[in-house]
Amino acid sequence: MAMVVVEMCPNLTTLNLYNCSNITDAAVVTLAGGCPNLTTLYLDYCSNITDAAVVALAGGCPNLTTLGLRNCSDITDAAVVALAGGCPNLTTLYLNNCSNITDAAVVALAGGCPNLTTLDLNNCSKVTLDLHRARTAIAQPDFPASQHAHALLDVAQAHVPHPVHAIDRCNLLSLSALNTLLANGADLYDLDDDNTHVYVAAPASAPVFVDLMIESLQANADGATELANGINKATLALFVVLRASPTVPISADIVSELITAGADVNAVEPTFNTPVIHVAFAHSNHGALKALLEAVAALDVVLDQSAVDGNGATVLDTIIAANQLTAERMAELGGVGLDPFTLQPDNTHVYVAAPVERSAVFSSAMVAWIREHGDGATELTSGINKATLALFIVLHAADTIPFSIPVFAFLINSGADINALEPSLELRPLHVTVSPSNILATMALLAAGADVWALGTKGETAMSIASAVLNKPGSDTNAAAKEVYNLIVGTSSIPERVADHVRETIAAGGDIGGGAGASAGTSTRVDKLEAELADTKAKLADTKAELADTRTELADTKADFADTKAELADTKAELADVRDHVTIATGNIAALQADRANILQHVDKAIAIFQARRYAHTAAGTSSAGDAMPQ
Repeated sequence: MAMVVVEMCPNLTTLNLYNCSNITDAAVVTLAGGCPNLTTLYLDYCSNITDAAVVALAGGCPNLTTLGLRNCSDITDAAVVALAGGCPNLTTLYLNNCSNITDAAVVALAGGCPNLTTLDLNNCSKVTLDLHRARTAIAQPDFPASQHAHALLDVAQAHVPHPVHAIDRCNLLSLSALNTLLANGADLYDLDDDNTHVYVAAPASAPVFVDLMIESLQANADGATELANGINKATLALFVVLRASPTVPISADIVSELITAGADVNAVEPTFNTPVIHVAFAHSNHGALKALLEAVAALDVVLDQSAVDGNGATVLDTIIAANQLTAERMAELGGVGLDPFTLQPDNTHVYVAAPVERSAVFSSAMVAWIREHGDGATELTSGINKATLALFIVLHAADTIPFSIPVFAFLINSGADINALEPSLELRPLHVTVSPSNILATMALLAAGADVWALGTKGETAMSIASAVLNKPGSDTNAAAKEVYNLIVGTSSIPERVADHVRETIAAGGDIGGGAGASAGTSTRVDKLEAELADTKAKLADTKAELADTRTELADTKADFADTKAELADTKAELADVRDHVTIATGNIAALQADRANILQHVDKAIAIFQARRYAHTAAGTSSAGDAMPQ
């Protein structure tokens, strides 16, 4: 039956299957895939319906506004979260008697379905929140975002395959909420079944991922890990960082870190089919392009500026399509590193589609680029170098931007070939100036030695072109055409002062100090070089004087060092003398101590002898006295 409905009514908007108990998931999946315009669907009392059917509706019927699921007892939070993510226009949802529904489903609906006004949760015993309370709570500034994440974690634990994607339409997605999911096992780089990251479906979520992705790459050093969508983790992070630049400040350091971690600056963004440089350009007003170009320059990484997007357009094509192709815009972009010499995939430059108009836009930017980068001799895939392409651009623009001999001389000194064949347009420089009868530019080329007889691809020469211009109706009053013709055929010569000025300026290297539109400089390149040489000589003299002072200081230091060494030697000698004196004094002290001991022994001995004699004498005296006493 479902197949019949799909085949017969692909534009069906309303379907009531109330109490059709034989309806299965397979039938609903078929409806979801074949009737994308469904806005109202009643599946109440379809007891065989499970999460699979509702998830299919969420993915295939984004315009659903009313859905009835009363008494579908097998429905869980996973199905409701899918609805919140895929059907943001829901206004009415009946979940009566869906006993497996919890607060997680209510929180998801509050965040993902801003237009939901009727939510019937009768007999949903596990639900404690109503829609109003959930919205009021999560709208409070002090509401912990992690409560929202925790509610969705319940869904993740109920086998939602991509929990991070469950919040891709939650307009209150926060860093705290995402952190909570990640802390509980969700994957920061998780891709859904279509191999897309959540930021693709919800670009507003990109800022939340920036710091976490960078921190993850720093901690795990796994930027080179390939993902199922064909790019690695660091490259996915680069796309996220670029797209988040309107909200999260971007810098060359951040981009450099991602490139170092493995980001491919020439990758194409999955799903959007957009090269890195196009994503950066789309956010150039927020510094994304500047950061990218500065990073690749610092790391010496090759960035393909000619990469095309899914429509086959280069960045320059995009600028043209947006009506942003102005001299000011090109000067701005060139200043941050966008190469104005970038060619299209067919090796042509975009100016060839409108040579005069677009050359005026690129002229100043190209001259400024060569002045800054000094790469005029760099060969392009079109067969000429940058300086030669710039010369053609300057010559085409000469009717809009006054021709400048100093700029002309600068380009020649930078490598421009004044007889080159212009790619695509297949003309020589002299052909370009003769056609609009530009007298000064023609004189400059002739004075510089341009070949009058050089052929274009169609066999034309400067003379044939000048003749054709002169023979146009009304050209008999065109003094410039006559003058150019006479210069080419040789019936008039270049004024000597003009020829000398051209040759001297070329010899001096050219002077672009006055800008690409200046007709002449007030000082020559030689004067500037002489001034620079004088400055250099003065700096060299100062350096020599500083070197002499340094040498004197070094000599003084050496003398001080020698004195210090001598003083050290004297100190060592004095120390040796002191040690000798100490040794002698120590010996003397030992001798004195020995003498003292001997003297003390002699004294003790003498005292003992004296005392013995005294005792003997005393004893003798006593005995004599006893003998003399009467009996």
